[in-house]
Amino acid sequence: MNSKEVVILSGKNTAKYDFLSRVVWPTMIGFVSVSLFLFLSYMIIEGYSIVQMIKTDREVTISRSLDTPSR
Repeated sequence: MNSKEVVILSGKNTAKYDFLSRVVWPTMIGFVSVSLFLFLSYMIIEGYSIVQMIKTDREVTISRSLDTPSR
């Protein structure tokens, strides 16, 4: 290794990666975690409401078919 490589490896690059590891990664991990939590919560709530809607529709269909006289 010559002296220029030593300066590059021990100088600005280390400070750049130190900032990246201390600030950016925790922020990104937090953002992704919160986004994933909100997305999954929304999907669970929507899935539950769709299941309830199908169940209600099925019950209404069954009750209507029982109410109509057969020919």
